[in-house]
Amino acid sequence: RLGAAGRRTMIVTAQVDGADGEPVLDRDNLAVLRDLRPRGLLAVGTIPDLGDLEELIVVTPTVVASAIDATVATVGAVRSDDEAGVSLVVDHLVSQGARRIAFVGGDGGTVSASRERAFLAATARHGLTNAWVERADFTEAAARLAAERMLVANRIPEAVVAVNDLAAIGVITALEAAGASVPGDCRVSGYDDSALAAIPRISLTSVDPDNRRIGREAAGLLLSSEDPFRSAGELLIPPRLVV
Repeated sequence: RLGAAGRRTMIVTAQVDGADGEPVLDRDNLAVLRDLRPRGLLAVGTIPDLGDLEELIVVTPTVVASAIDATVATVGAVRSDDEAGVSLVVDHLVSQGARRIAFVGGDGGTVSASRERAFLAATARHGLTNAWVERADFTEAAARLAAERMLVANRIPEAVVAVNDLAAIGVITALEAAGASVPGDCRVSGYDDSALAAIPRISLTSVDPDNRRIGREAAGLLLSSEDPFRSAGELLIPPRLVV
């Protein structure tokens, strides 16, 4: 979208691993951006310490894509409708007869927390009393550990809603290592409809957030306004379930 408008673009990393292994803002690249003085900034995904970008954001029109974190100075935010996406998954699993459903996620940022809240709301809407959250972030390793905790407690659900596709892979890995059949003993779903989900060996039911549209709409916000700092609010993109 930006290329079609004749704008040159540059992609830089937003975060690096800190001394403790946790993601931190890449301040070297932040300094580079300040020196380059770009006409617009598109922040993709959850960025740690986004508030620390404030001095850049107040002088550079900024749109946040695929994340909830935005500052009062950002032009707008474009993201998947997490509540609708998770509801699609839960509705599908319930239609398949699942009643004991676990959500693996909730940690790792505001998007993960949003999907946890959506899961709890959807299961409550269906009157599911055997639904719970097993804490994990977006990583395969954390999700694998979450599934292992369920196995140790002999608390294997009929279905798992994972916070993303990578977490779903972690859950499947742990279940199959313990001799459980997927989807025979436990159905596992993901979110993001990544390339992993389409691999035949995995064949993962997942939510397609329509990332291409999110990208186009976010770029459009940077290009369309006569006032580059005029707030456009938040735009939620309807997702679809890929079974």
